[in-house]
Amino acid sequence: MKNASVKITLKLFICGVLWSILTLAIAGIFTPLTNFFFKDIIFVEGLIMLLMSITSAINSKSLGMSYYILNEIYSKYMDNKAFTKDNIFNTLNNINFHLFLNWISIAIGGFIDILLIFIL
Repeated sequence: MKNASVKITLKLFICGVLWSILTLAIAGIFTPLTNFFFKDIIFVEGLIMLLMSITSAINSKSLGMSYYILNEIYSKYMDNKAFTKDNIFNTLNNINFHLFLNWISIAIGGFIDILLIFIL
């Protein structure tokens, strides 16, 4: 159990470094094309990656409030119907995202980019 969590953490960190290298390459391409400094482009890319990872980490279902606002008579029945429909949809369309696209690795890459600004 401990070895599996260490392996996953190491893989997430390596994927974060790969995201950071990708953003450094993109910043290297955009620096001669624009009037911005290399550090500024890296900082903005790091912030964008952090915001992307934060927003992709949020999960919620807002079906209950929509039925409450509509003042449905059979709201419990409708909630149960929507819940079972969502469960069927989620089980049929179970998508396994690769570790490279995990929001934690994107956040690590953005954090590394922001730390690189202070080093450069």
